[in-house]
Amino acid sequence: CILHHQDVGGITPGSVPTDATSVQQEGLRIAPVQLYHQGRANADLMRLLRANSRMPDNLAGDLAAQWAALAAGEQALQPLAGQADFEAAAQVLITASEAATRAALKAVPDGEWQLADALDGDGISPDPVPLHVVLRKRGDALQIDLRGCAAQTRGPVNASRGAVWAAVTYFARMLAPQAHSNHGCTAPIELLTQPGTVVDPAFPAAVNARTNLVKLLANALLGAWAQASPAQMPAPNAGVAVVLSLSGEAAGKRWVFTEIIASAAGGAPWGPGGSGVSTDVGNARNTPAEVIESQAPLRVERIALRRGSGGAGTHAGGCGVVRAYRLLDGSGLVSYRGERHTTAPQGAAGGRPGACGTARIARADGTTEVLAAKARAHWHAGDVLVIETAGGGGWGKPVAGGADFA
Repeated sequence: CILHHQDVGGITPGSVPTDATSVQQEGLRIAPVQLYHQGRANADLMRLLRANSRMPDNLAGDLAAQWAALAAGEQALQPLAGQADFEAAAQVLITASEAATRAALKAVPDGEWQLADALDGDGISPDPVPLHVVLRKRGDALQIDLRGCAAQTRGPVNASRGAVWAAVTYFARMLAPQAHSNHGCTAPIELLTQPGTVVDPAFPAAVNARTNLVKLLANALLGAWAQASPAQMPAPNAGVAVVLSLSGEAAGKRWVFTEIIASAAGGAPWGPGGSGVSTDVGNARNTPAEVIESQAPLRVERIALRRGSGGAGTHAGGCGVVRAYRLLDGSGLVSYRGERHTTAPQGAAGGRPGACGTARIARADGTTEVLAAKARAHWHAGDVLVIETAGGGGWGKPVAGGADFA
């Protein structure tokens, strides 16, 4: 049971510091330890967790909700796992998934394909962080070579091999979407990484901004494979899930909340890309405006699709989204973790790229501060934070005379 907790310590509220240079700055690190025993929480450990959080009541409540979810899941799973043929039946599904993935690979001619992309800096430096994917397919097996990716960064965009495996798994599921979702899907795949790079960093590399690296890798894998099977693969997704942490103090009370903002899917051979959706390795929903406004001195002034941000094509890319937040009282900190501010999501099969993303603070004094793709900024009552996420790439050549964006 996995949850994005609002705050577990670290150098910034929300525990997503865009300028962290080590994992110790990102939150409280706890080796595997038992929190619940016979249905009761370890009081000493719970006190330790609360002491390191800026929102201890929220943390304790979320942990209790996770435990309740696990307890309910156990009750549902026990009868199934207790059946005599459970392990044999599970192995049948795993074997079937592997066979489906190998069949999909075998249907494509052998070859080697590659694709390059880049992150918009690492939170410390604005310099691009190159990503390079090479696919080598032979028979019913595939080798994914990421050894050409950039050296690990000082900033927190690094991703462990475990996180990178999420992109590999998504790619494998796209190869044979009809297969059951289990590790049989990835059995035909070999992953090569170079220790000391952004996709295989050495401890204590900062990693809290790894999400967009993983998302761009998923896109790069699909983009490289589209060269082998262009009629079957969609254009790249927008490649960004903005992670936003807003915090402040008003009337002597501290508040923190984290928001995850979706973008868009790329156009595909079978139709246009979805708008305002979290694609590939996305696993979170947005926070309802009513919840935000009830817990913080904020007004959510706009939630909308970013019309015109999808790349044009026979099937256009989906549109990103627009979110605007006004701080009503006090002052606080914006921790913004975005992507695609300078590198546009590419189209496929002749489709146009999607529009880049932007973020800015419209100050109460009439000035505007444009935010970098990874940024921390202070704001005050009357300021408005506006975020516009990138659009997806288009698929197929646009209609003659059409616009660059849909």
